[in-house]
Amino acid sequence: MPYNSAKKGNKKTVVYSGDSSVLIRKDGTIAWRNNNPGNMKCNQGSFAKRHGAIGCDGTFAIFPDTETGRKAQVALLKIQKYQEKSIREVIKAYSPDGNEANYIKYVTSNTGLSGDSKLSEMKPQEFNNLIGVMRKFESSKAGTEVVMPASQNAPVGDASGRTLKRVCNTVYSIENGKTAGSFTCDGKDK
Repeated sequence: MPYNSAKKGNKKTVVYSGDSSVLIRKDGTIAWRNNNPGNMKCNQGSFAKRHGAIGCDGTFAIFPDTETGRKAQVALLKIQKYQEKSIREVIKAYSPDGNEANYIKYVTSNTGLSGDSKLSEMKPQEFNNLIGVMRKFESSKAGTEVVMPASQNAPVGDASGRTLKRVCNTVYSIENGKTAGSFTCDGKDK
């Protein structure tokens, strides 16, 4: 289903909206919830949007599907700002969260490249390997995914057989004899 907008719900939830359905992704990693395997931040806002982002969770861009997120990460790392840098410099710029030393060690040990290797000097196979290893480090562990028709009155269910009920325009509950969880599109707990 093509989704044209997405936003953070409450807690670890992202709600995608399309013409014919609503996709709700709950739990799992940020990379999985946001279809953003490189965890591209929203502060690369216009870049992320030009490369297919349909929303932001407050920190990370949200893409309509994983392939669009992958292509955006490759495009980002191919711009001159990153191409002129070494792996070590790229990781410090790309992921300034205090975990850079572990990230650099993980990337260099899993690619066989030096931390001083410049992106612009890499062979295509080395660059692709670097991207793949970065994605593994960023992680993409799945959580719970539910697709609902966009129509308010349509009966819905998920693959496990649970009944899904639209409570109002923005609040959705998962029910299985009792309420398993509820969340909203506007980020407020209900």
